[in-house]
Amino acid sequence: MCRAGNNRGITILELIISMFISSVVISGAYRLYNDLSKRMDHEAESALVYTDLITVSSMIERDFRVAGYNLPGNGIKKRDENGIAELLIFTNQQNVRTAAASQTQAGERTISLHNTDGFSVGDWICITAMASPEYHQISAVGTTGTITIEQGVSGTVPAGSLVYKADGVRYYIDEEREALFREMKGNSYLVSNRIEVLELVAKDTDGQIITGDFSQTRAVSISLGSVIRSAGTERLVTESTEVNIRNVNL
Repeated sequence: MCRAGNNRGITILELIISMFISSVVISGAYRLYNDLSKRMDHEAESALVYTDLITVSSMIERDFRVAGYNLPGNGIKKRDENGIAELLIFTNQQNVRTAAASQTQAGERTISLHNTDGFSVGDWICITAMASPEYHQISAVGTTGTITIEQGVSGTVPAGSLVYKADGVRYYIDEEREALFREMKGNSYLVSNRIEVLELVAKDTDGQIITGDFSQTRAVSISLGSVIRSAGTERLVTESTEVNIRNVNL
């Protein structure tokens, strides 16, 4: 006599339970994968940020090493426009200089020079007539030995005062693009689209912080910052370096 086996199919209840368990496992695996993917993206972005901070810090430090070359003073100017810090570093690579041909009154923008060879629109000049060297950007070069600067001189420039050509490098944060730019001869290029903070602290020979006359600076502490955004949170990471000014010709 042949007896029927005990084999039977899966019941609907068992199928539902199996599908539920499978969905829980798959959902958990997806969440784990998603979390790991986000974490890896966050770590990759953090690595890029730190690389940018170190690279740009080294770039600015190299510029600082030659600041003031063939110029009176330290070749450094800090400018704040609309609350945005700008760093200007000057050198005189070709050692171009001349003298004022006539006196220029305080507030005037046109300066008469003995020789305008080597001076071009967009260049900077350094004038030594004031208490500390003064830097101005050239907006026009005349045909009669004159140059026009963007802003008037702060004091009287007597005839015979030395006027140096200054090759300027400008670092600034573009607030709209939240990025750091470097400008030279009126041309700007993107240095890093991850660096959003540029802070400068000037120090004198005793290491004391200077809040007024930047021309007395002997060392500069530079801080660069970037905001890492992840999962609705923000974290500021910074890189700081302190550079001594080598060329101080007062």
